[in-house]
Amino acid sequence: MKVLFDLDGTLLDSEKYYVRYWVESCNELGFPLTYEQALELRSLEPTLAKERFFAWFGKEVDLDAFKKLRNEKMKDLLILPKDGTEYIVDYLKKKGIPYGICSASNAPRCHKFLKRAGIDHLFPVLVSAKECKRGKPYPDPYFYVLEKMGAKANECLCLEDSPNGFNSAVAAGIKTIFCVDLTEPTPDIVARAYGVIHHLKEAIPLFERFLLEEKG
Repeated sequence: MKVLFDLDGTLLDSEKYYVRYWVESCNELGFPLTYEQALELRSLEPTLAKERFFAWFGKEVDLDAFKKLRNEKMKDLLILPKDGTEYIVDYLKKKGIPYGICSASNAPRCHKFLKRAGIDHLFPVLVSAKECKRGKPYPDPYFYVLEKMGAKANECLCLEDSPNGFNSAVAAGIKTIFCVDLTEPTPDIVARAYGVIHHLKEAIPLFERFLLEEKG
């Protein structure tokens, strides 16, 4: 068994800031992005995000300008770990279960926020979707982290909080737990999820179930 984590919204309480500052930045630049639209952007591949913006606001949209302002607003934030992050890592370490992060954010930003949160040392394996040709919801980021960890999809469990991230992991053939953060899962996600949790500690019984299944 190996465990793969998304970062934003799963291990770090950061998605609420991304959504908030997407909305603020776009509106300040004259494009009325709604909260509901911003939710769709969670962990979304940049080319697909651009297509969404074009559909919403037309081809004159400058997505890079939105991102630059959003990142400026977020640069000094202290983002805290999600409750249960250290607990679940301690469990995995005691069990000798390898684990890693597969994030849609770029690696420098991931390490910066993890370091500020005081948990950078807990996650020696981190893969950014920016290292792949395609990001989430495509399976490429998870194929890459599997390769980096020397793991097979059927021996892994993944934890994801966004539909785009969930679909990425499932498309890679990985059993995936949906971790509720800003939104509840759709019925389609519930049907495909290994489990749905509202707190990281709730993943422990699912880990134990997976370990029993491995033993046959």
